[in-house]
Amino acid sequence: MKIISAKDHGHRVVIRIVHNPTAPEWVHIVGNQILSAEGVPRLLPDGEPDLVASTLPPPGHTGETCRNCRYNWDVSEIVFDGPDLFHIGASGDMVRFTDDELVVMAFTRAGRPLPPSILDGLEGREG
Repeated sequence: MKIISAKDHGHRVVIRIVHNPTAPEWVHIVGNQILSAEGVPRLLPDGEPDLVASTLPPPGHTGETCRNCRYNWDVSEIVFDGPDLFHIGASGDMVRFTDDELVVMAFTRAGRPLPPSILDGLEGREG
């Protein structure tokens, strides 16, 4: 696990942890049909689909720049707010946790995330 961002908003701290930091952040899914910048599937000169042949995207390609890239990192967001940010100090006063204490608590909470569950009641709704 590795912390990829940590933001202190004053009243809350948000720490993002990646569980698979050695995996690439963006990958091409091998076997998917390559899409053009407009999102149209590309064909080879013989009319066959042009398929992704490597998991490595070209340098600089991310989901914002390449329709064939997929986000590959498994990320947890740990939020500390309200009483989560404080503990009772030796004098009996509320004391904010130090950065080192927050890191330990964030890694403890992150553990291994549960697999996602399907929210059937939300799919297909329109606004």
